[in-house]
Amino acid sequence: MKRTAPVAPFLRAAPESVVADPWRLAGGVELDGPVEHWDPDLVLRLERRVSVDVDLLLSSTGTGSAAELAVAAVWRSDRTRLKGPGMSVPLPDGAGEGVVTLGVDVPGARAGGRLELQTLVMRSREGPRRNPIAAHRPGSILWGDRVAVALEGEAARFPVTVVDFGGIVGVDADAPWTLEWYPRDLDQPVLGSMQLFVNSRNAAAVDAVGEGERPESGAVASMIRFDVTRSLVHGALTNEEFVARPAEFEADTVGRMLSDLLDRLWPGTDSAALAARLGDAPHRLESELQIRTELLAP
Repeated sequence: MKRTAPVAPFLRAAPESVVADPWRLAGGVELDGPVEHWDPDLVLRLERRVSVDVDLLLSSTGTGSAAELAVAAVWRSDRTRLKGPGMSVPLPDGAGEGVVTLGVDVPGARAGGRLELQTLVMRSREGPRRNPIAAHRPGSILWGDRVAVALEGEAARFPVTVVDFGGIVGVDADAPWTLEWYPRDLDQPVLGSMQLFVNSRNAAAVDAVGEGERPESGAVASMIRFDVTRSLVHGALTNEEFVARPAEFEADTVGRMLSDLLDRLWPGTDSAALAARLGDAPHRLESELQIRTELLAP
């Protein structure tokens, strides 16, 4: 039997009252198809322009004033099953057209696979209604749409395995996580050469790479991201072969992944200069890495 679509118990916005432009990457490039070369060590910044016919929106929803409404965005990843808020912008009060620009920052360590972006026009607070069946509760969604994109790239397929560390030789049974890779195997494919193991005995670490329901999950995920990135950066910059020829590795290899990672973290900076910085002033490189990976960022 065909399932009937759910009907809201209040008036919804006329479809033509809201026009949303395509999502764009930071810098203005339209998001058209998969996000290639996506990197879980960085934050994906997106934005979208939304135009609202205020008069039509108010009349079709029975809302008394645009000041009671807001335009918001949220994201959700099917791989991590995590979600997070984007911007929430009050709708400009007054007649005519209201235009807002939404921004969304998606932490790479908390996303992957298929990313769903939802745009909403909703009640932000209670207020007078023009119609008895108009929405009145804050959070009531009057209009919305969903856009799904794929996050791609070698980093997007970085393997993560949850396992009991008591059964792994050479790893402390109580360590929360460990990255297994060999900095000397630069010409090996990324897949099969790297593996992040998370200790099943550590509930906080398991939750940080899974459901993310614990209060500390965001902070733990941030520390995992920083630790993994730090291991890769140090491994690259202490490898003389890599520093000598960072741009000469084939696609999909460990060497190319490390080269792309350094280019994203320190664009335009020579690998030899970074290696010298690590040797002469490691504290400086460490502090830069904390900022670039947004360690424990609010």
